[in-house]
Amino acid sequence: MADVKALCDRVVLILDGQGHYDGPISNFEKLLGKDKFVSVTFNQAPNRSDALWEEFSPAWTDDYMQVELRIPENLFQETASKIITEYSVADFSTDKLPIERVMQTILSNPKLLKPQGRYAEK
Repeated sequence: MADVKALCDRVVLILDGQGHYDGPISNFEKLLGKDKFVSVTFNQAPNRSDALWEEFSPAWTDDYMQVELRIPENLFQETASKIITEYSVADFSTDKLPIERVMQTILSNPKLLKPQGRYAEK
């Protein structure tokens, strides 16, 4: 997908013979919202029962020393501050919803995008 992004200005996504997206890559990347993926590495394992984690679909490593969260952009500042203040954080990194994740999410759940434009069922 990185090559597609580097070489193309536009994406056409066809699933089961129906077009589900036809437009600029920049808009495709925003289809699932403006969430940020946050990766947090801890100095010591945090309290995983804290309700904070469940709100953001946590994906923990086996040793529970690292978690990946999907945080809506409007909650990012407050959530990041709470994590850094309340837990012993060794590393904290963010990434906007990358095109690979958008594509993977849509392919695993095509109903997120309805057929559109000239491809839509009539």
